Amino acid sequence: MAAHSGRLYIIRFPEHINLESKFHLAQPGSLGMCLYTYTVNNLNSCLEPVESSVVKKITSIAANEFCEMSFSFVAPDRYFCTLMED
Repeated sequence: MAAHSGRLYIIRFPEHINLESKFHLAQPGSLGMCLYTYTVNNLNSCLEPVESSVVKKITSIAANEFCEMSFSFVAPDRYFCTLMED
């Protein structure tokens, strides 16, 4: 019972320490940087602004593993984000 759901631990490193970037590991099915999921009221209306922005690796709208319509992308800050229909 050492692990408890919902607990967030933040480890801060001094700025002078040069850490290797692990942002490429931020994708579903991998351990790495945080993944974010946001629910939206109209998924289709969100796709066009995302596609016309500077984000990378945009997926098409599809049903996720829970049969919820969603799409994902890599945000400018290099975090993996998913928008899901509410």
